[in-house]
Amino acid sequence: EERKNVINELSEMRKQLRSEERRLQEQLLNVASHDNLPITRRREKNPRDIFEMARLRLQAPVRRPSLKEAQDPVNIQNIWEFNELKYKGRNVNLGNKCKFHIFAPDPETRMVLRHMYPDPPKDDQTLDIQQQALLREQQRKLDKMRMRRE
Repeated sequence: EERKNVINELSEMRKQLRSEERRLQEQLLNVASHDNLPITRRREKNPRDIFEMARLRLQAPVRRPSLKEAQDPVNIQNIWEFNELKYKGRNVNLGNKCKFHIFAPDPETRMVLRHMYPDPPKDDQTLDIQQQALLREQQRKLDKMRMRRE
């Protein structure tokens, strides 16, 4: 009898984990497609032992991280905008369901940047490195133009 109860409790916990996994996958897809909806989170005043709750057949509270904890939406937007700038005039595939094509001239500085950094930035650090490299290339081009004028 007790073994049957434990199996039932584990089955319920498995269902809850699957539900949470689906919710997180949907959240990731929403973040990737820029549907950044705020997620509210409720905390219990008196946290309980998860196993005690399972024994009493109570649903355990699930802590859902805020979007800031997952990744700051502003930074995701910055990465998206930088990738648009970097890959203008090209077909770009940034992973599942993140494909776009932009028609625009392809200046020399972008070509140099894409040659130096062929992969799109995926986090704050790589974004910063690639932005600095783009700025350096643009500064070099400006310096060349000034030298030609003089």
